[in-house]
Amino acid sequence: MGAWKKIAALAVSALLLATAGLFLTGCGGESDPFSERIRIGVIMGYSDDPETISKRNYLEQYIEANYPVEFVFAADVESGTSELAELENLAAEGVKGVLALTNFSSADSLAFCEENEIYYARAFSGMYTQTARSTSGTSLINCVPASDYDDFQYNAGSVGIVTHDRMAENTTAYKAAYQAIGSFLESGCAHYVMYCAPYFNTTIALEITSQQDAMAGMLARLTESGVTSTVNAADITFSISSQAANAGVSSVRAVTGYSTDAAVTEALDSAASEIESSLSSWGGSGVALATGQLAEILAVTRLDEISGLGVGGKGLMSEEYRTLAESGKISWLYSDFGASVAPAFVLLYNAVNGTLIRDAAGLPLNIETGYWVAESGEEFLRQYESDADLTEPVITAEEMNRFIKTYTSEGGITYEYADTVDAEAFAAFAAAYTYGELTA
Repeated sequence: MGAWKKIAALAVSALLLATAGLFLTGCGGESDPFSERIRIGVIMGYSDDPETISKRNYLEQYIEANYPVEFVFAADVESGTSELAELENLAAEGVKGVLALTNFSSADSLAFCEENEIYYARAFSGMYTQTARSTSGTSLINCVPASDYDDFQYNAGSVGIVTHDRMAENTTAYKAAYQAIGSFLESGCAHYVMYCAPYFNTTIALEITSQQDAMAGMLARLTESGVTSTVNAADITFSISSQAANAGVSSVRAVTGYSTDAAVTEALDSAASEIESSLSSWGGSGVALATGQLAEILAVTRLDEISGLGVGGKGLMSEEYRTLAESGKISWLYSDFGASVAPAFVLLYNAVNGTLIRDAAGLPLNIETGYWVAESGEEFLRQYESDADLTEPVITAEEMNRFIKTYTSEGGITYEYADTVDAEAFAAFAAAYTYGELTA
């Protein structure tokens, strides 16, 4: 950002501070339990995405009710360019910190925040990203090691799933999809049909990287079982070895493309018909897996009508998936959840109030977590209800307060939390993400 933009942002911030009274009570009117609030910006992806909605609800309805903060949500971010544009808007709003929920260009975002003295925390982990354009105009991702940003003063740290890495097998999506396929192979599932958005063999398209990583995880696990895959320019073909056949694998198909494409629906319907015929003749079981858009693709195909065919893969805490679970179709889902942003919020809240949590070497934390896993519809429904509970969420203020240092605000109010914060204990708290750990 040019110097004039930085000066303009700082000038606006100064104006906001001068009129602070308007903002200190702007989060609840006369009934606001806090007489002052810290403005924190939130960078997010698509606002109508169930994962975004779940996290926003947790921040707005639970965190704001328990902490003197006011979240300022950026407009939808869909590229590195729009991410930086929204950061400029948040700086102009006078935020003291930014909580990033999406990873389009986190390296550039952190650099912007460093320049403008805004604390930056990521609700995901792993490598930082920069966006670029190929010679053909495709959006590409350049992954940058987190260690490159260890000396950034305004780097509050990271906690969450690994969204990007130079090696697909290091991402959370890869690991979860690998585990999903493994679960079905171990149970003796005979038929597999997988769906993902367009799978490009030579480039990493920005908007579908996580889905590519998930498909790579599925293919890797299938390879171990004796199912060889060939990734072509427009499709994926399979060869089932005698090893896999003897283990019960009868058919494997992959359909790639956009869910709005009639050819995709036709291909999935064709796979459904073949699997239905085989299941009715020989029995056994099958599974339809997706790296994303699972409920949407099922809604327009015959896959969810076949007896003996379960559904698995990437899930969402949404009404569509709840309906699938209630109908008994869910076999194995991995899903993100709203309260997963809590540890990253703790890092940022401490930072904006004068305490940077660092490891024993004095470096920012970069803690990897994972998805919730549901191996049945009943288990998913329990997770869904827990995610929707904003009165007693799976991560409560009482738990977070153990890792927030007592501070006195600029307005002279002392907020009593913990006398000290142990980074190692916080890391253990942040890394405990499974549904079983959080509800024990």
